[in-house]
Amino acid sequence: MRTTLEIPRLSLAERDRRYAAVRKEMAARGLDAIVLWGWPLCWDFYTANARYLSPIGGNAEFNVLIFPAEGEPTSIVQMPKFLDGWAAAQNRVRDIHPRTKTWADDVPNRTQEMKLDSGTHG
Repeated sequence: MRTTLEIPRLSLAERDRRYAAVRKEMAARGLDAIVLWGWPLCWDFYTANARYLSPIGGNAEFNVLIFPAEGEPTSIVQMPKFLDGWAAAQNRVRDIHPRTKTWADDVPNRTQEMKLDSGTHG
């Protein structure tokens, strides 16, 4: 497998700009994290919200993005066999996990691991 795939990429400066803008709004609203559901339904129309912050998803791949107010975001994807491919295909999200049980199990479990389950901001 190639270490870098030849596909269009946004710059890390653009990633940082987007992260900062979203985090500024999160701070204004007192949010510790947001969870964005990138579902590949209706020809991938429902992936845009997660793909604004993470290029993972589309082409029938799910991407649930847990985006904390501080630190690295996590993408949870449907297909475990594509983890290496998603890591090579983009340079914005390094923490990629496969769905292991149900979305209702994996998202809360990961937010607990990220210490985002206290319900307090700051």
